[in-house]
Amino acid sequence: YGDAFDGGGDPNQYYTGLFNGTSSAAPMIAGAAAIIQGVQVGCGGLPLAPSAVRDLLVSTGSPQVAGPYPGNIGPRPDLAAALAEVDIDNDSDGWAECAGDCDDAVTSTHPGATEVNDGLDNQCPGESGFGSVDETSGNSGFHNPSDKDEYSWSAQAGATGYQVERSTSPGFTADCTRWDTAATLIRDVATPPSGQAWFYLNRSLTPNSGSWGMDSDGNARVGSCLQ
Repeated sequence: YGDAFDGGGDPNQYYTGLFNGTSSAAPMIAGAAAIIQGVQVGCGGLPLAPSAVRDLLVSTGSPQVAGPYPGNIGPRPDLAAALAEVDIDNDSDGWAECAGDCDDAVTSTHPGATEVNDGLDNQCPGESGFGSVDETSGNSGFHNPSDKDEYSWSAQAGATGYQVERSTSPGFTADCTRWDTAATLIRDVATPPSGQAWFYLNRSLTPNSGSWGMDSDGNARVGSCLQ
């Protein structure tokens, strides 16, 4: 150092005509930072703040080796170690972002999660039910052989109330009747007219209003009776 310019003997102004030291360290650091940010965003996370990238590279890098000149250049990046810290399970639900966690800030949302009445969509993209919030699941219908008027469904975790719709239309666009209940069943004693079919849907109601599930096209059900 200082062979091209020595600043009158001031080490802080030394400049060399050779490409090494801090000159080659700059693109190394820039490349490592870009890769870390790319993985972070590619895994579904938000970009890290510049200070967070710096701290990550410092904490996971190889310590600076003592040399003939004083001063601190800093650790050499260890990209594998840094990336292992990027792909972590931030919400401690057993899933990291690169493992498929679509919301690594919420413990109830991850691949294979049970839909919970928490006002959130707990499934991840590609899973059945993704796009519907707080939908009830499981088999529903007239199950009770001893009571043909009893329509029941599976409980949803965290739900304290439910709502049921009955319609003469499979799209729930006409002739709707509604029940609200704290139980997981209603009794519908009415009988459909001859030649007419009735259709039923249910959803969680409290503490958060759930969806009516998905239609045959995979979209959340929407109809004039349901709005």
